[in-house]
Amino acid sequence: MEKETSRVSVPVAVIKLHTPAVQKSFSTQVGSDPVVYLEVDNELCVAAGSRISQLRFSTNGREWNMVLTSRIVVATASSDVVAVACEDRTLSVFSACGRRLVPPIMLSAPITSLHCSAHFVMALTASATLSVWDVQKQVALVKNESLTSILSGSDTVVFSMLTEHGVPVVALSNGRSYCFSSAMETWNLIVDKQDSLVQCADFSSCVSSHDALGCTGPLATTQGRNLSAGRLASRLSSTPHHVQQVMTLSFLENQLSSAFILHSANEYRHWLLIYTRFLVNEGYEQRLRELCKDLLGPVHKSSSSAWESTVLGLRKRDLLMDVLPVVGQNLRFQRLFTEYQDQLELLRPK
Repeated sequence: MEKETSRVSVPVAVIKLHTPAVQKSFSTQVGSDPVVYLEVDNELCVAAGSRISQLRFSTNGREWNMVLTSRIVVATASSDVVAVACEDRTLSVFSACGRRLVPPIMLSAPITSLHCSAHFVMALTASATLSVWDVQKQVALVKNESLTSILSGSDTVVFSMLTEHGVPVVALSNGRSYCFSSAMETWNLIVDKQDSLVQCADFSSCVSSHDALGCTGPLATTQGRNLSAGRLASRLSSTPHHVQQVMTLSFLENQLSSAFILHSANEYRHWLLIYTRFLVNEGYEQRLRELCKDLLGPVHKSSSSAWESTVLGLRKRDLLMDVLPVVGQNLRFQRLFTEYQDQLELLRPK
């Protein structure tokens, strides 16, 4: 007689993020140009047996009030929209003039953090799920995406943000930061403060006086001051040059790909020029040629190609015009410089 095997069910770890406490009243200000002031009164009055809460909005002399029938936990705003998460797990979104844009959205769990940027709204819940909506088009960009794949052990979320292009970013207590790509439907690691690449990369010789001023954007915000270590890496004399060279290359390519997936055009151009200077200084001809080829695209109109003429809204051939003078500074790459300069000239409208 066949012996019956018993099944042992392994409990699935339940992730629970911190939720803000409900306050009797609170006020907050968001944005900088213009500054938006939000005031919440969760004990305005009781009507028909229900507690009425009030949201007061003011900016640049414009004011409006809105009442809700559940206590307000979190309120925030951008230049385009105002978002309010309530104790009953409803999320309400209003225009900058106070007009309701969608019926209350039911969240899957109590709110942990709420962000607005332009016409995008992001909600992170206590059950570690994240959603992003484009309320202008009334579509979901990210739908109840779980953080379980990036959270482990005692990790927790210490910071979150939403970029102006609707890309959500979360920073964890382990020093790692991720963004979620709605196009690829993946969590992507954009910052790791313990990463040895950051500590050992040396690109100080590739930073121009203009670049030294830094570049603002979501990647810079997430990395914070940690990046300055890379500019001082030359002091790490214990690292062999060829190892440091490859580590710097990897670091710069990470920066470039992170700026791309964050849809941060300014940071993409910033790191593209630093990356190009590094390739030129260190003699990476194949990578340089591949980069120039992608920026130039097909020369003949009849050429069938999936080539896109822009990247993050920037014209690739304009970027090539920025890149080529850097290439031309090294006599070793004069032939490559001339080749692509001539082709650019041919493509210019007469």
